[in-house]
Amino acid sequence: MPVYVVRLLATAADDLDQIIGWIVERSPDGAARLLTEFHKLVSILPTSAESDARAAEFDDNGYKIRQAFFRTRKGNTYRAIFLIKGNEVRILRIRGSGQLPLTADEIKEQEKSGGSD
Repeated sequence: MPVYVVRLLATAADDLDQIIGWIVERSPDGAARLLTEFHKLVSILPTSAESDARAAEFDDNGYKIRQAFFRTRKGNTYRAIFLIKGNEVRILRIRGSGQLPLTADEIKEQEKSGGSD
């Protein structure tokens, strides 16, 4: 099983900042715990990425998009949406429950920019 390098793309970092910012206003401890859960997820992705679930976006225009979940103590679930490209796991976006799946255009935009941050 390959070991991947994990890259958090700028769009995903922005998503995470917005989520944490919203939570921190309501519960600073909750925001810290959620961030810890996210870091735990990132720490296992190098070896678990291929076994993570296919995302709703999988095969949308040929992209093999996967997802991994992390959640708040109260059970609010978030998903890290990622693409395996070469030796990298590129986290494209972070979505909360109820948010729409990524569109093919959003995925293409990440690829067009080379996944650069």
